[in-house]
Amino acid sequence: MLKDLLRRLRKDKGLNQIDLAQRVGVSIDSVRRWEAGKREPRLSELEKIALVLEVPVTSLVSGAEAGGFENKTAPSPKEERVEIIEHYGMNGSIKVPVYEDFMSACAGMGAVSVEGVVREELEIPVWLLGGQYSTEPGESPFIVRISGDSMEEAGIPDGCQVLVNPIAEADNGDVIIAELDGDWMVKWIYWNRHCDGGELRSASLKYPVKRFTKEDVETGRFRYIGKVCRGMTIPKKGE
Repeated sequence: MLKDLLRRLRKDKGLNQIDLAQRVGVSIDSVRRWEAGKREPRLSELEKIALVLEVPVTSLVSGAEAGGFENKTAPSPKEERVEIIEHYGMNGSIKVPVYEDFMSACAGMGAVSVEGVVREELEIPVWLLGGQYSTEPGESPFIVRISGDSMEEAGIPDGCQVLVNPIAEADNGDVIIAELDGDWMVKWIYWNRHCDGGELRSASLKYPVKRFTKEDVETGRFRYIGKVCRGMTIPKKGE
């Protein structure tokens, strides 16, 4: 399988997951998902991976099926993979769960994790999700209310609901939902391409920068939850 090929070829080159992520130009979370078999790289990503690992891109695309590598591994019947649905047109929509208000992500110092009760489902145009989404548990889009003022200058005020896509890739400066030390928060992400780890920054300067390392990623202290695709402010009722 591709995930096994990637892991073996990466190790053969003496690279860890952080090294591969930096050279390909993606987040460490992307590499972890590739090697866990939860999603496959896009063609453009495969081309970059092939250059880094010094193998033909065709080997990555079809090597496993063609038997082009040793130690070919058959997929386990219990092995689960995330189904990625591509949709780049302007038509089409999906139902996205909205979590209860008390299960909110924090735009401040931190908050409890989102889990449990879904208040309602909203019909969301697929194009708002960037053309890709998954229906698998833990990987599907969701909406959560933001509590706090640290991202107001980024257009995400206190009480705003945000649409989050867990499988969307986040570049430097994108707004994401992340988990750090068990707290969920909404911040700008800045991956460190030269050293391991990165930073989570608030739009408001009164909140400190939160840093995470390679070890934090590997141990689960830092976890990328998803990219914030849109903010949806709830209108206030008149007095």
